[in-house]
Amino acid sequence: MKRALVLLCCLVFLCACSRSGASTEAVVSAPPTISQTRHLPENRTVRVCVTQMLADSSVMDELRARFEAQSDYRLDLAVNPNSVAVSVAQSGNADLLLVQSDTTTKQFIASGYGMSGTEWLHDSLVLAGPASDPAGVRECRSAAEAMAKIAGSGATFVSRYDDSDVCKIETALWSKAGVVIGNGRRWYKAARLEMVGTLHLADENKAYLLCEKETFLQNRGSVKLQILLEDAADLRTAYCIVPVSPELSDRINTDGAAAFAAFLQSAETAAYLASYGTEDYGQPVFETAAGKPLTDTAQLSAVSDTTNNLQEE
Repeated sequence: MKRALVLLCCLVFLCACSRSGASTEAVVSAPPTISQTRHLPENRTVRVCVTQMLADSSVMDELRARFEAQSDYRLDLAVNPNSVAVSVAQSGNADLLLVQSDTTTKQFIASGYGMSGTEWLHDSLVLAGPASDPAGVRECRSAAEAMAKIAGSGATFVSRYDDSDVCKIETALWSKAGVVIGNGRRWYKAARLEMVGTLHLADENKAYLLCEKETFLQNRGSVKLQILLEDAADLRTAYCIVPVSPELSDRINTDGAAAFAAFLQSAETAAYLASYGTEDYGQPVFETAAGKPLTDTAQLSAVSDTTNNLQEE
C-alpha cells in the first residue's frame, strides 16, 4: 500500500514538471512583438510664400488639404503681394515660392536665390462694368485700350487703391494707356477696400473695375455688373513654382519643398486644376501651364510687362 502511494506521488510530480516545462518552453520560443512605425522626415514643415492673387482663390486651401493628406509634411503658408513674397524668400524665410513669373521672380532665380523656376498655372483678371458699357469696353482687344476708353468717356471707375497685386497691375495699365489717375479725377473713385468690397461699391455706382475672376464669379449673383473683357494678353497672369536655394540658409527645407513641388506638378493635381471652378461657376478658373523652365530673364509674359512698368514708375 505504501509502495503504491509512493508511485502515485511520483507520477503526479512528473506530470507537474512536464506541464511546467512545456509552459516555459512556450514563453521562450514566442517571437517578440515589434511596433512598426513609418519613417518621418526630420523637418515636417514646408514654408511656402504665396502671391496674394493666387491665395485669394480657395484653390490653395484644397491643394493644401490634399498634399497634407498624402504626405508627412505640413504647409506653413505666408500670403503677400508678389514683390514682398519674393523678398521674404530672399531673406531665407521660405522653402518654396508660388508667385507670378514677373521680372522680380526671374531676377530672384537668375541671382541664384531660387534653385529653378517652373511655369505652373495661368489665370486672368477681368474688366467688369455695367451692361450698358458706356465706354465701349466690349470692343477692345486689350485692357490698356479699354482703360483709355474709360478715361476718355468719363465713365466711373472704382479702384481698390491699395498695395495689392491687382491694384499694381491696374496702375501699370493706366500708365500704358497714358492716363494719369487720382482722386482729383471725378470719374475715378478710390475704394480702399478688399476685392469683394470694391466689387460691391463698383456695382452700387454702376462703375467699371478690375477684378479677380474667381471673386467676380463667386459674387456675380449679388451684383448687376458684367464681365466685359477677359483673357486679353495684358490681363493674364502666369504663376510659377520656385524652390529656394539651400545656400540662403541652413533652415531651408529642400526635401519638403521638392515634395510639394512634385505634388503640384503631378498629373492628378493638373487634372484637378483644369476642372477647378467648372462645377461651381460653370467654367474653369485656371489653365495649367506647360511646365517650361524660367531661365531667360529677357522673356517676359504680358502680365510681367505690366508689373515691370509699374516698378519703373
